[in-house]
Amino acid sequence: MTKNRFNYVLMVFILYSNVLVAKEYYNITDYGAVNDGKTINTFSIQSAIDKAAENGGGIIFFPAGNFLTRTIVLKDNVTLYLSNGCKLLATTDLNRFDSSFGSFVDSGGRKFGTALVFAKEANNISIIGDGIIDGQGYEIYYPHKKGFYRPYIIRFIRCNFVNIKDITLRNSAAWVQHYVECDDLLIDGIVSGSIPVGSLEVLAKIDGSDTKKIIFRGNYLDENSKKYITSPDVSANQVYESR
Repeated sequence: MTKNRFNYVLMVFILYSNVLVAKEYYNITDYGAVNDGKTINTFSIQSAIDKAAENGGGIIFFPAGNFLTRTIVLKDNVTLYLSNGCKLLATTDLNRFDSSFGSFVDSGGRKFGTALVFAKEANNISIIGDGIIDGQGYEIYYPHKKGFYRPYIIRFIRCNFVNIKDITLRNSAAWVQHYVECDDLLIDGIVSGSIPVGSLEVLAKIDGSDTKKIIFRGNYLDENSKKYITSPDVSANQVYESR
């Protein structure tokens, strides 16, 4: 595959931890992504992420359209930018999710841990923009029964400098967002609404490791999402910081 990048550098200034960062854009359609809502675009999206990470970081640009995918993995210094009119759709085929990403079985025998967007021990990662991430977690695809893998929309483990801003998250089959031992976590201005299960779970303490900083502000959560906010107990339009 050729270099497949925009032939210019767009200076995007991200004020986070008092650092201004310039990043280069990688358009997923340049890597073969198709916005028909039917084609699985995982290889194309992951290829763009991997190339950006290889070059020290960048912004993965999602234009308008419906992009179907299974699990994608964020890496150091990479931002997913979902433009207005973009909808990132989770596949409804459970066999297409990678069960190696931190899966576990709860006390009721339900399998959890797969995710649409996953990261582990990554630094300076973001998901931003006016687009939508739809987990398509409807009962017809994800019945509530023992032994069923139910994927999150976002699951990050031991990541630092995480920025989730302005996006809309819908219809997760499990928890909408799950952050384990993540430091310097900013969740700002998102819209979250899910059927049948909606939740924002920020785990501030896991296995004796404390999250250093959480900022949660200006978000709109539907009644399902509000019901399941735990650890720490934060609410919409609130700034929460732990030190």
